[in-house]
Amino acid sequence: MKQGALRQEEVARLQPQTDFVWRQPHALQQYHSMQNPGLQSMGVQLRHLTTQAVNEPVSDALLAEIREEMASQNTKMLPYDNRFRPHAVLLGNDGALFEFQNQETAFTLGDLTVRPYYNPRTQSYLLGEGAHGWVSLVRSLDSVQPWAVKVVEDVLGLLDNEIELNDRMPNHPNVMKKQHCIKDGNTHYLVMPIAALGDGKRMGQILQRAQTTLPSEQLQVINTWAAHSVFCGLQVLHDLKIAHLDIKPMNLLLSQDHLMVADLGNSQHCPDNQSRQQRGIETYMAPEQMSGAFDPFKADLYSAGVTLLEILYGESPTSKEILKESSQAASDEPFDMDPIKSLLFKLCDPDPNARPSLAELLADECFLDRDPEGVMPKPLLDLLAPGGAIQLSP
Repeated sequence: MKQGALRQEEVARLQPQTDFVWRQPHALQQYHSMQNPGLQSMGVQLRHLTTQAVNEPVSDALLAEIREEMASQNTKMLPYDNRFRPHAVLLGNDGALFEFQNQETAFTLGDLTVRPYYNPRTQSYLLGEGAHGWVSLVRSLDSVQPWAVKVVEDVLGLLDNEIELNDRMPNHPNVMKKQHCIKDGNTHYLVMPIAALGDGKRMGQILQRAQTTLPSEQLQVINTWAAHSVFCGLQVLHDLKIAHLDIKPMNLLLSQDHLMVADLGNSQHCPDNQSRQQRGIETYMAPEQMSGAFDPFKADLYSAGVTLLEILYGESPTSKEILKESSQAASDEPFDMDPIKSLLFKLCDPDPNARPSLAELLADECFLDRDPEGVMPKPLLDLLAPGGAIQLSP
């Protein structure tokens, strides 16, 4: 049996204590393997972890000692209750060290105060979770900066393509780049900025409630900022010949400052401007994706148009509505529609060759007066985090 693996009978014996045990990363399983006398009390140990946060940088001497210990064990994860720290410590790609924080108390992220939520099934405090993993808070041991780490078990190697594409991307405020992609056994630790303000779906729900309370000028500023942010994020990917192929509200994430295009799980490198990939949610997919080879970059623009119409205007247009409105938007005849909405309907044209290019979109006059820093407008920040604070939820 491979060192650190848990036999099925051991898993069965542990599960009545806590489901969190089986969800722990490979290195934690290794530490609490059958050779370790603390295995049977593992559930108790996890339930009584200290929640004290890292509040000052660790000395260079201790950092060096931790790295030396990891090298001697040929591991990138030191588990809970190691001889250096009370929490698990993760080794990043460039030697950076991150400490997991099972933290009940709120933490600060710029001017924002963020409080994790408690998951009774995992018996821990999380920033988020999904079908394929969970997101915890970690802090850099040398700078105390908070980060999110997504922990994913990937037995089939499904993350390999995403990580390869991620490594090609530059740092950009409108793209969620994973700063460290660390593999330990079948477990991936993906260290990334914290999207504390949620995703496009949450933003859309809040904006729809604010339609009758926010002045139209403020709504226009928000709409302009959001559309420009998404177009800039797509431009970063498309310049590298990476097609996202899964633009939807849940894949637009909000930090305390920016709107970011995220999740390259369905993305492809398409140097010849051709794809046959049909994965994704049909609501947001371009019509041509259903009929063989297509231009994936033009399909991304269609998905961006449908997604932003839903988030900013509460509209999920049917094919008939898209055809009518996009045709009207493309005509020279004047009609009553705000400029951002008009652009988005042009992107929803069923004919991919009729959609404006990213260069044309970003050069449009409606973006001339935008904030050059691209920072989230304060009226939106006040809606997403009233009083500068937010309580995260599953």
